[in-house]
Amino acid sequence: MDIEFRKAERGDLDELEELYRLAVRAMNAAGIIQWDETYPRREHVERDLSEDCLYVVISDGRVAGAISWNYEVDDEHDTDKWTIPGEWRALHRLAVHPDFTGRGLGAAAMRGIEKELGRMGVRAMRFDTVSSNIPAMRLYKSQGWREADRQPWTDGDIVYFEKAIS
Repeated sequence: MDIEFRKAERGDLDELEELYRLAVRAMNAAGIIQWDETYPRREHVERDLSEDCLYVVISDGRVAGAISWNYEVDDEHDTDKWTIPGEWRALHRLAVHPDFTGRGLGAAAMRGIEKELGRMGVRAMRFDTVSSNIPAMRLYKSQGWREADRQPWTDGDIVYFEKAIS
C-alpha cells in the first residue's frame, strides 16, 4: 500500500469534508464524543487551506487522512504544564477515513507533520484529545508523545500531549 503525505490542495476540499463527516460518525458510534456536527466542518478545512497548514495522507489515490497545525490552543483547552521550551505548534483535526483505519495512516500523518514542522525550525508540538479517545491516546504514546496534563471535561478529561522535535 502506497502512502503519500503532502500539503492539502483546494481540490481535496470535498474529500476532506467527507472524511471529517465520516470520522465524526465513527467516533460518536464508538462512544468518543469529542467532535460533532458543528466541528470540524467545511469552514475549518477552508481556513486551514487558506492558512497553508493542512496536510493529507493519500492512500489508494484517495484522501485517507488529514492533520493541521497552527499557533492556537483554545483557552478552555490550555494548560500551564507544558515543559518543552522553544517555538511550538498546536496540532488539530487528526482524522483517518473509516475505510482506512488500522493501516497506520494516523502514525504516517504524525510522522509527516513532525518532519514538516522540524524543517520550519519548530521545536515542540502540542495536541489534546478526550480521555475516551483510547485509540488516539495509544497512537500518540506510540509516537513518543508525553502526557503533560489532564483537566476535567464533559466526557471525561481533556488530555494534553507534547513532543519535542529533534
